Amino acid sequence: MYRDFCSWSIVPRLGVWQNKPVTDPYHSLAALAKAFADPNRLLILEHLAQGASSVEDLSGRTNLPLGNLSHHLQILKSAGLVKATRRGRQIYYQVQGPLVIKTYQGLMRLAEALETHDHWGSRQETLVLGPKIPRQEALKLIQLGKAVLLDVRPLEEYNAGHIRGAVHIPLELLNERINNLPQGKMIVSYCRGPYCQLSLRAVALLKSHGKEAHALEDGYPQWWAEGLPIEVIDEEHNNKLYSNIH
Repeated sequence: MYRDFCSWSIVPRLGVWQNKPVTDPYHSLAALAKAFADPNRLLILEHLAQGASSVEDLSGRTNLPLGNLSHHLQILKSAGLVKATRRGRQIYYQVQGPLVIKTYQGLMRLAEALETHDHWGSRQETLVLGPKIPRQEALKLIQLGKAVLLDVRPLEEYNAGHIRGAVHIPLELLNERINNLPQGKMIVSYCRGPYCQLSLRAVALLKSHGKEAHALEDGYPQWWAEGLPIEVIDEEHNNKLYSNIH
C-alpha cells in the first residue's frame, strides 16, 4: 500500500491535485544493485577502474572467456556503470565515473561492517605486516619528503593511470630492483584496491630486506575517485599527461 502510494506523483494543475504515474524508483534501484551482484562483474569493475581496456585485454586480465565477458560488459553498460568508446577497430570499456568507484568501495565497507567476510584475512595481515596507511596520511608524508609511493601493478595499468610521482616497479621485478628505491624513506606500496594482494606481497618483500614499508589503505582507483593528483602515460608519444580531472 505504501509502495503503491510512493509510485505516484501528485502534480498541481489548475489548482487541482492529480495523480500521475511515474517510473518506480525501487525497480531502477534493484536493477542497479543486480548489476553489482555478480563476482565476475565486480572483478571486471576492479580492472576497468585501473583505466580503459579493450575486450581482448580485459579477457586476458580477468581470465574470462570473450563470450562470457561480453555478456557481463553489456549488463554493466546497460546499468550505466561502464561506457564504451571505439578506437579504430577496437571497443574500449571504462568505468562511467568516480561515483562508480565510490559505490563499489561502499559495498566493501558495508560487507566488512557486517562481517560477511574477513577482507582476505585483513586482521592477520595487519598483525604481520603492520597497519595500512590512509590516503591523507600518505599524501602528508609524501609532501614532507618522508615517504615515497610505489606502484607494483603491471606496466599497462600504470600507463593507464597512476598516482602522481609514484615509482613504478612491477611486483615480479621488485626483488631485483629493490636497491633502486630511495634510501631512508618509508615505502608506501599500492595496487588495484583493497582486495588486491600485490601491494601486500610487495610490503612483505620490502620488510624482508629491512625496508620500512606499508601498504596504502586503498588503491589507485580510490585515489583517482577522490580527485587527488594522478598521471596518465600517452604510450603512443611516450608523454606524461597530468590530470586529476574525472
